[in-house]
Amino acid sequence: MEVSWFKGDHFTSKLVHLYRDGHEVKGEAAPEYVDRTEFVKEAIGEGKVALRLHNIRVSDNGTYQCSFKDGNFSNMASMDLNVTALGLETQIHIQAPRTDGLMVECNSGGWFPQPQMVCKDSKGEVIPHSSQLYSQDGAGLFHIKMTLLLSYKSQGDMICYIHNPLSDEGKQINIILAEKWTVTIPIGHLVAIVGGQIELSCQLSPPQSAKHMEVSWFKGDHSKLVHLYRDGHEVKGEAAPEYVDRTEFVKEAIGEGKVALRLHNIRVSDNGTYQCSFKDGNFSNMASMDLNVTALGLETQIHIQAPRTDGLMVECNSGGWFPQPQMVCKDSKGEVIPHSSQLYSQDGAGLFHIKMTLLLSYKSQGDMICYIRNPLSEEEKKINIILAEQFTVTGLRGPILAPLRGIVELSCQLSPPQNAEHMEIRWFRDRYTQPVHLYNNGKDLHVETISRYVERTELLKEAIREGKVTLRILNVSVDDDGQYHCFFKEGAFDEEAITEVKVTAPLCLLPPHSHRLVAQPQRWKRLTPLQLRLPAMTLTSGARQSAEQRSRCGSALTTREQLLC
Repeated sequence: MEVSWFKGDHFTSKLVHLYRDGHEVKGEAAPEYVDRTEFVKEAIGEGKVALRLHNIRVSDNGTYQCSFKDGNFSNMASMDLNVTALGLETQIHIQAPRTDGLMVECNSGGWFPQPQMVCKDSKGEVIPHSSQLYSQDGAGLFHIKMTLLLSYKSQGDMICYIHNPLSDEGKQINIILAEKWTVTIPIGHLVAIVGGQIELSCQLSPPQSAKHMEVSWFKGDHSKLVHLYRDGHEVKGEAAPEYVDRTEFVKEAIGEGKVALRLHNIRVSDNGTYQCSFKDGNFSNMASMDLNVTALGLETQIHIQAPRTDGLMVECNSGGWFPQPQMVCKDSKGEVIPHSSQLYSQDGAGLFHIKMTLLLSYKSQGDMICYIRNPLSEEEKKINIILAEQFTVTGLRGPILAPLRGIVELSCQLSPPQNAEHMEIRWFRDRYTQPVHLYNNGKDLHVETISRYVERTELLKEAIREGKVTLRILNVSVDDDGQYHCFFKEGAFDEEAITEVKVTAPLCLLPPHSHRLVAQPQRWKRLTPLQLRLPAMTLTSGARQSAEQRSRCGSALTTREQLLC
């Protein structure tokens, strides 16, 4: 005969197993039954058969049909399969104490069908629950979560029963309420400095030994394990990667229930809430603390841009702050100076950088003070900017002609006139090279100048109290040709002027007496030696210079000097 098992209705349900023509037919059963059925046919000669179903699942719950067919005749019988699951161990979690009592949470999963839970006190009276929630996992098994609020008067044992209504089996767990303890913290709000260390302390109340307990620290909502102590030892390898090699368990007073976690090399990412948890058997309790990370920041950099027609643009920059700092600038009267812009950014370590610009009118005088404040630690830094007696620098209009092998003087002065003795004064060819000459704090600093100018420069400062100075360059060379910057700096303010120097031909190559008269067609003109060039022209009789004199003068010059001539 043909023997088959179906689940549900014969015409619309799922084939579980098929026997036909003396053989079991493979490949026609529903996928969820493949490799889970076994045909028992030892008594098939007497018409007795069985289907053995392995690895029972919640989805196997339901009605099954057993069908026999011989030719055109068939008959079947139905049977109900009730699946049951007893569930896993119940987990008890006791939350932080409240003013109205102790909140106990009971969790148990792996049940089928939906279980029933009830808790009774030491007198056998049912303890009413605050809430009871059911959920099902992907396999269809039930999970139950029940919370109870226990008054502090409760003592003795509390027993929670979980019952399977189908199998009539159940589990129970005893919770000892006598001699309860809680976790307390000496300081709930801690402040740590980036790069430093901090101790997260907690203790049991009333005091008792915690050597046999499990002690752990988590950051946030139990998402990141920071440190774990269990069975008298610190457990390595389970903490979040960012805390590896940065924690130290302080347990000198663990016999009294006092412990601490020392966190080294504080980072911005350590900022947040931490949980300190103690667990003894099925009873646990925890306390929370907030760690606020702070960084005071680096020195403020001030940059004063080139003057504009509407005023002076000042840019203040400071980095290395946490949390986001506050910056304000005030004038000499203590009034806040409104900023033109204020921008914040964060680096890879999470530290804040602030950039603020201010447009100052030329009427501003006295000191300007900029304050940068950490709103968490209330620490601040300030910097003074002297705005009094602002000035401009004027120099000689060029180009200034400098005789080769001779002397040239470059003058510049402050406007309006003022004493420059205390200022920094420098001449340079380019902002990114050493100076030609440097004067600072009343002294000439020759050691910091460009080597080819050493012992060739002299600062004339007879009128320095009026802001007038002159740079004298001796033994002018071809390389001295070009631009010279005259730079004055007072505090954070600086100004400069640029003068062009043109090195000219040496006098020895010019005809004798040529500084007196140069003949040109139809006119005479008196010229100075520095205005002379060597054009093709008819000279006076004084221009007749011997070839020997020309040769002797030219041989004393370098190739570059001869080319200049």
